[in-house]
Amino acid sequence: MQAYDGIQAWQINPFFGRKDPEKLSADDAKGMGEDAADFAGTLVDYKAKGYTLDYLGTEDVDGTEAHKLRVTRSNGDVTYVYLDPDYFLEVRTVNRRIEHGVPNETVIDYGDYEKVNGVYFPFAQESGPNAQPIARRCSSTRPKRTSPPTMACSTSPPRAPAPLPPSRVKEKADAN
Repeated sequence: MQAYDGIQAWQINPFFGRKDPEKLSADDAKGMGEDAADFAGTLVDYKAKGYTLDYLGTEDVDGTEAHKLRVTRSNGDVTYVYLDPDYFLEVRTVNRRIEHGVPNETVIDYGDYEKVNGVYFPFAQESGPNAQPIARRCSSTRPKRTSPPTMACSTSPPRAPAPLPPSRVKEKADAN
């Protein structure tokens, strides 16, 4: 699990026996910072972010001639945005970043758009390294609001809870 507060990034990696948050290096956090700046979309306020935008014509994306845009960040990283020709919704983005001095390219496909409060939102995303099988699929369901949303913020992630005593672990294992 990773977290980013706009300045510093952390990760907790329990699969490698690490239960406490560890700060990420600036290079490891670079992509998270760019993703946070582009949370509403790479194209939203692109000039205010210092990005440049170029129209590159159309390109086939899974059988659709999508409009291809190139968004160049001030640090030289590039995102290609592919827009549906009828609704101008993002159908794919390709992010090209230099991380640890090595080019890294990630593809994200968007689909299952639904209108939420007047704005189209993709309820399905598939992402992974370019030229490899999709590594991650995400789908969302539309939440039903029964109470006002709550939000909690902190400057660093909490420490991992203490492990359960052996007797509690056994009880949980027996309950399954």
